[in-house]
Amino acid sequence: MKDKKLLEDFRKMYPEKFALQEEVFTHIHAGDRIFIGTGCGEPQYLVQSLVDYVKNHPKAFFDAELIHVWTLGVAPYTDEKFQENFRLDSFFVGDSTRNSVNRGAADYTPIFLSRVPDLFRSKLLPVDVALIQTSLPDKHGYVSLGI
Repeated sequence: MKDKKLLEDFRKMYPEKFALQEEVFTHIHAGDRIFIGTGCGEPQYLVQSLVDYVKNHPKAFFDAELIHVWTLGVAPYTDEKFQENFRLDSFFVGDSTRNSVNRGAADYTPIFLSRVPDLFRSKLLPVDVALIQTSLPDKHGYVSLGI
């Protein structure tokens, strides 16, 4: 309850830091490459919101490539009903993505973890959209990417 009030207070103080789900996902287009935060920093709420958006707007975008290093959670975007909307490219295969990779419905790109930042910096793998998790804003409106 306290967190909910805190979140609403921040929403009033820093409206530019918040957006509606319907608005956020309209910025994703056909063929976009979407990076999803990794491990315990995976934005599970955003991932579920993305999947819900596609359920409600099945033709909103298609052929989007989802990339992540590794997911500890569920991967609802690997469901066969989303195969025209998303294709996963994972740098490490985990429990929730293994079946999709094994059946050829997702890709596995092996890479040393230390090389991932270079992949993005060099633009060998340019990213159009990033879904990340942040802390709540501090008293100055800044957020942290740390967990």
